[in-house]
Amino acid sequence: MISPKDLANLQAELMRTLTQRCTIIHRSFVSDGAGGQTESTTTTPDVPCCVLTTSTKATETLVVAGIECSKTVTILLPATVSISHKDTITVDAVSYEVIGLDSRTNRVLQQIECTRIY
Repeated sequence: MISPKDLANLQAELMRTLTQRCTIIHRSFVSDGAGGQTESTTTTPDVPCCVLTTSTKATETLVVAGIECSKTVTILLPATVSISHKDTITVDAVSYEVIGLDSRTNRVLQQIECTRIY
């Protein structure tokens, strides 16, 4: 098992690989007082990240209107950043929807699976 000190050292070292910057939009839903819900968003700007384009997987889905294309990428984020399935990550004016989260507890970086929003 890795010690907390060694984990912190690895996290600090690997932060240098996060050469891009992103904005994370956190979505949540709150009661509107009438039995429904309204969407509320908060933004976390200027988060270090790295989009791994070499691990992209393109898929096509047949929908009623035609063929819908989606591209899945992995985005690396610092281990301390809060992220959930409802969030959107924007890197260099390209937005991605979070579809998979890294559930490990002693992680050095978070590996977030996303699909590009067209």
